[in-house]
Amino acid sequence: MAAELLNAFRRELESVELLELEEDFYHKVRSWLISLKSSGSSSQLDAEILLEKSKETIKKLFLLRTIKELNYIWSKDTKPDVRIPREEAVMIECILNLISKICGTEDLPLEPEPEASDQFMVLVSFMKPYTKLMLADGRVIGPFIPGDLVIIPKRDAVELERHGVAKRIMEIYTTSVQ
Repeated sequence: MAAELLNAFRRELESVELLELEEDFYHKVRSWLISLKSSGSSSQLDAEILLEKSKETIKKLFLLRTIKELNYIWSKDTKPDVRIPREEAVMIECILNLISKICGTEDLPLEPEPEASDQFMVLVSFMKPYTKLMLADGRVIGPFIPGDLVIIPKRDAVELERHGVAKRIMEIYTTSVQ
């Protein structure tokens, strides 16, 4: 997996265009990182160095691809027409929804009421494995592994963050409860 990660990063660096990447790419990388972290290899120092370098490569790959995705949206006014990982697709949908709300004709309050927490959805990143989550509206979602991204109601996100299970990434104001 290290070679696949490095190859994806190199290809992305060498291209001006956003390149295709498997929908489950980040999931595979996270699974590999978890196994690397938990493996009791004979060379623990080598494994730790590989883990840290890989994390840095993933971060830079994600940010580079995000820049390209935003440039694509900027120039073509639509989402990229190449296959992208789920996490990037979620982020792009959030951005496009926010742009739509900002540019829309519907009357949105300038400062959303903080007590209307049902109107806030939150993009969270899981920090720990979590089997399933029952949302306030009764839906059950999961399982999750560290690094998984999901959009959930704010009250659920706050609870997960309070227990150290997930980290809030971005709040999204909605005009209707989803």
